[in-house]
Amino acid sequence: ENFQDTFVEALKDVYRSFYPHGPKDSDSFCRIVSEAHTARIKDLIDRTRGTVVFGGDADVAERYVAPTLVKDVRPDDPLMEG
Repeated sequence: ENFQDTFVEALKDVYRSFYPHGPKDSDSFCRIVSEAHTARIKDLIDRTRGTVVFGGDADVAERYVAPTLVKDVRPDDPLMEG
């Protein structure tokens, strides 16, 4: 927890350098294997009680989930489900 903000800022910098025009149009960013898996991931992001720092965008029909960083996630958060 003490290092979280420093780590988040470093990840934001790397994210911007990897995807200066966004990941959805990137040639190097793949898609999720199925719409069902995409919907499952989108649901987890939508239900989190943490704070979405960046990402969180999802398009189930295109099987796309943006790289997403969530902070302040607790052990009982939906993102921590198996």
